[in-house]
Amino acid sequence: MCRGRILEILYHPAFISLIVWIILIIFVPLRVSKYSLRTISQDFYPQNNYFLYCDLDSDGSSEKISLDLNDPGQTKVIVYKEVKVMDQYNVAYHPSSIQSVYFGDYNNDECKEIYIFTISDTTLFISVLDPFGHRNALVYNRIIDYWHKPSQSTDTPNFVPVGMTVNSDLLTKDLVFYVNTGYSVQPRNLYRYIIPSDSLIKSPDSFATIGQCIMIDEPGESDDYSFLLSTQATGNIDEASPYSDIYSWFMLLNDDLEFVFNPIKIGEYPSRLIAIPIKDKETAMYVVFHEYFGTADSKSMFYLYNENGDKVSEVEAVDFEPIFANIFPGEDGNAKSFYFLRNSDGIVEQIDTAFNTVQTYKLPALEQCKPIACLDADLNGKDEYLFIGRGGNSLVMCQTDFRNTTEYQINVGGSNFIISQVTAPEHKPLIHIQLERQGWFLSYEKNLFYYLRFPVLFVSYFILFLFISAIYRIQKHRLDLKLATEREIASLQMKAIKNQIDPHFTLNVLNSIGSLYLNEANRQKADYIFGKYAKLIRQTVISSDNIVITLEEEIDFIRNYLDIERFRLDNSFKYSIDIDSGVDMELKIPRTLLHTFVENSVKYGLRKRGEGGILTIKIRQDKALVSIAIEDNGPGLITDGKSSAGTGKGLLIIKELADLYYRLEKTRITSSIKNITGPKGEILGTGAIIELPLSNS
Repeated sequence: MCRGRILEILYHPAFISLIVWIILIIFVPLRVSKYSLRTISQDFYPQNNYFLYCDLDSDGSSEKISLDLNDPGQTKVIVYKEVKVMDQYNVAYHPSSIQSVYFGDYNNDECKEIYIFTISDTTLFISVLDPFGHRNALVYNRIIDYWHKPSQSTDTPNFVPVGMTVNSDLLTKDLVFYVNTGYSVQPRNLYRYIIPSDSLIKSPDSFATIGQCIMIDEPGESDDYSFLLSTQATGNIDEASPYSDIYSWFMLLNDDLEFVFNPIKIGEYPSRLIAIPIKDKETAMYVVFHEYFGTADSKSMFYLYNENGDKVSEVEAVDFEPIFANIFPGEDGNAKSFYFLRNSDGIVEQIDTAFNTVQTYKLPALEQCKPIACLDADLNGKDEYLFIGRGGNSLVMCQTDFRNTTEYQINVGGSNFIISQVTAPEHKPLIHIQLERQGWFLSYEKNLFYYLRFPVLFVSYFILFLFISAIYRIQKHRLDLKLATEREIASLQMKAIKNQIDPHFTLNVLNSIGSLYLNEANRQKADYIFGKYAKLIRQTVISSDNIVITLEEEIDFIRNYLDIERFRLDNSFKYSIDIDSGVDMELKIPRTLLHTFVENSVKYGLRKRGEGGILTIKIRQDKALVSIAIEDNGPGLITDGKSSAGTGKGLLIIKELADLYYRLEKTRITSSIKNITGPKGEILGTGAIIELPLSNS
């Protein structure tokens, strides 16, 4: 009882739908990001014109800043207020990179300045433009440093703004940036530009190649900052130079751009070093990822240093993609863990200070390991990273804890993206992206489908349940029809069985066998006939539950039946069964199909003839069907198709049997019966043809 109840539950459409639904969720999960990037509009720009957006006057609406680089000797900076031109500034030379343009408010007047770094063949410059505060240029082409262009390279210095620090003495802010070079070797320094006094603080002489600088706001009420550098061993200068790029260095500078501790030499060329801040038990710590990608037997390592530059622990770094892997600070730089981007497939691991993996995240495949922008895209107080997707034809955005990832397809390959943010009162902020001459305005917003995913999952289960229920009902209906057909066939066959072993037949056979046993000379014959009869009865009983049997089994039954009938009729007829060698004797047929024809031939043909009766059965096979011919030399049929002494019920049973078998097995059995005539039209007997298709073999 309990087992039946369990099976009833297991086979119920609701349970089957639940299992299929769970499998679909596992293997075809409904991946819907909490946020999405949506196209608001798209623009096409003139050649060598680049556009940035920033709310310079703090009125909540962004101004458009155009940089026209068509003149080789100068950069035309045009500031737009809505669609009107506020002012134009002509800055000497071109920026080394549009991404180096920076916006900041140094004097706290709620009006941001534009900081533009330009470069000539020998000199590095900075210009500070103030379109809304002083409505003029505060600094024009101020020299920062000098450089020498190597003859064998087109490599140029690159400016990277770091941020603005508070100057307590002047109650203003200073701009911090660094310059990085390749073959030109110098300058490779961190700078702090003090705008009111037009003075510049420069870090100690160094030939270390700077790859990244993180500005750290020191805890407490002071306005002090420290600057954590990541460096690369590029091998462009000799070992005797200060902090040669033959090595990668761990460097930390204070607010005055002096080393907090002596730079620590970590690895040799070729290698790179990435350093990020982390806090453990409220103590400032630094995680250093050093990757060696040369041929020497050196290992890539993770190190943990304290604020004094003392190494606390180390562990080997394994299973990452060379020259691609990157590390990122924990959220807000004060978590007790950091993030390790292992490869371009987007595998990110959150790792604690003991270098154990806390959690793993999966981003879409990436083209670069460094984000092209870090901005508060939806102005909710938390920043987002913006990466370039693999192939350069998509953008991948995620929060700084690498959650809530979304991907935006742009279908235009490239890597020199220019990113800025557009704000307007009572409107959602937009992200402006420019790649060469194309521009997109994108909205970063919560995805409506993210909140609908649970109703969608429920509806999907309901639809799946309806679908499986429909299939279940269709199958049940088909099964009921099949069972009904089987019952009808069984009923017809029981009628045929009754005819096979009816009381008169049995009584006559037993009386005949008994009379043989009275004579000692006939006992062997009696045993033979009794064996045939017993086999006939056994075949009938054993196959009583079978609706279909093989052709071989049916022929064997017929042989036994004919042998008994010959005995009963004193051998008044002969029979022969001729089967071609190629006939498939395993062909399935309805039970008693052929026997009914043979029985009719004996009962209404050979018995009426008396002596000299002949019954022939010929079985032939071609490619499509098996043909069975049953002929006797009895008195034949009358005009309505019945035998001269029969009722026709046997033939009606055969027709019904064939129709039901077609409904059950979709196999059409055909039969016909007619008189055999001589040259003068005289009736010579009866012939029946049964054709069995091979498709049901």
